[in-house]
Amino acid sequence: MATGLGGIKAALLAHGADQLDQSNQRAVSAFFNWFFFSMSFGSLITYTAMVWVAENLEWNCVFKISLVALGFALFVFVFASAVRNRKALPTQVANACASERATPLQADKADNYRCRFLDKALVDNNVSASEVEETKTFIGLLPIFASAVMMNCCLVQLQTFTVQQGFIMDWTIRGFKIPTQSLSLFPLVIMLTGIFQPSRRFGLCLGLTSFSMATAALVKTRRRAEHVSSETTLSIFWLVWQYLLLGVSNMFTLGGMLEFFYSEAPNRMRSISTALSRSSASMGCFLSSVLVTITNSMSGRFGREWLGRNDLNHARLDLYYTVLCILNLANLLNYIYWAKKY
Repeated sequence: MATGLGGIKAALLAHGADQLDQSNQRAVSAFFNWFFFSMSFGSLITYTAMVWVAENLEWNCVFKISLVALGFALFVFVFASAVRNRKALPTQVANACASERATPLQADKADNYRCRFLDKALVDNNVSASEVEETKTFIGLLPIFASAVMMNCCLVQLQTFTVQQGFIMDWTIRGFKIPTQSLSLFPLVIMLTGIFQPSRRFGLCLGLTSFSMATAALVKTRRRAEHVSSETTLSIFWLVWQYLLLGVSNMFTLGGMLEFFYSEAPNRMRSISTALSRSSASMGCFLSSVLVTITNSMSGRFGREWLGRNDLNHARLDLYYTVLCILNLANLLNYIYWAKKY
């Protein structure tokens, strides 16, 4: 499942955008907006209807519905293959650079000092200067890609611990019980309102992510105080605020980041460039596990692990969220540096 999903998310976006006239920037932007809308709408169904089916019927029904939906998508994709454009543009710069690594570079072939080691590929007559510049452009995207890793780490941590907090909070509103799995719906509601022309908004996204972490820390502090001072249970809707900020953050970054990587990347590297946003999400998941381990190791030296208890009423999620807020602020400064340099 992971292999198939990774392939779809990495290739489908660039493949769809390649079908359009690249000189029509408005059409390309509209495609990214609708692609983002479709993803959000699918997630909306997952966090509402599919959660209801899983809790009130059985998991087999969920799998059957998913199988039918995937089968229909595959049918549409294959049926439309006759009218799709096909592009095959392999890159040679890395191989040529490696094979000519010991060859001295001629002065007239290198006029760009960014990633100058790649200019050695110009010794190979099969590699053009434009191909080398395209490779340099792609490498220039990597620091911006790295800035998205910390943001995705915060997203993973917030979704994980928020659902766990929801189990020990008041789920009901006027007799209606809200499944904790549906809490992820709130950022999606905000996402659906974000259909507009993307711009350079990634920095704003990182700032909002920091505010989301700060809000999560304050809510956790309030919930701990409520648990200690009284027997009442805090409403689950207190968790909505952090999700709203996170949803706005995702609205600013996901669609904009996908289009940014696609538009800035060389033609022959657009597929791998759009996959960078998905790779940042994967690396954010791994980083979140590392941060939890490091946090428990460091806090355990002072007597008690912040996240080492099964009862979240006694865990120090407030302090952990504060650390994430600080780390993301540092990540914001790192992004500003590389964005100006880019």
